[in-house]
Amino acid sequence: MTDELSQFFSYGFELFFLIKSLALAKPDGKPLFYAKCAACHNEDAAGNKKLKELVSGDVTRLDLTSDKARSKKDSDLEVVILDGKGNMPSFNDELSKVDLRAIIKYIRLSQKNILAKTTK
Repeated sequence: MTDELSQFFSYGFELFFLIKSLALAKPDGKPLFYAKCAACHNEDAAGNKKLKELVSGDVTRLDLTSDKARSKKDSDLEVVILDGKGNMPSFNDELSKVDLRAIIKYIRLSQKNILAKTTK
């Protein structure tokens, strides 16, 4: 086998494994949450306090770290995210199932982080 042919196969295998690893990579929920949710729910998921009018003054409705939000099942969060609720738009046409799971995982992580801060 010539050096050129050997190098060609070597690059081919590297490219194959790179594509395979990218295909298996799971999306990170943080940038998805920032892009789709943070405008209303804030980057820490504790709610954007500047949007009082949007929720009739009850900003706790935007707080995904509250006791009420923490008590929700993942399937409940999925329904709200996909179908929307009140002033919240539907993201059904914008998120894959994998993206949806990544966002919920990020919400759960944010809930744990806020809970850890309040119990110190």
